[in-house]
Amino acid sequence: MITVEPLGFTEEGFGASEREEVTLSCLAASNPPSLYVWLHDHTQVHAGPTYVIASASRAHTGLYTCLAHNSRLDTHTQTSVQLTIYCECVGSSSL
Repeated sequence: MITVEPLGFTEEGFGASEREEVTLSCLAASNPPSLYVWLHDHTQVHAGPTYVIASASRAHTGLYTCLAHNSRLDTHTQTSVQLTIYCECVGSSSL
């Protein structure tokens, strides 16, 4: 299971604004606890159950996959979410 904070929904998944802190958390129930790896568009970006993007940019838009591995049971689980980061563009006004 993946949770995203702040919780903003889009048609494809989740959304947040540029410069916002985004937290992706993954939980796979297992004993002993699973080891976690986060992928962004199939490239590893973090190891651990929680991935924090301190100041999101449009480059952070994409597919995030959490891989959970229990070495004792040799089990693997994965789940993915689509994250869209929206531009906080300020329009110029003409006088």
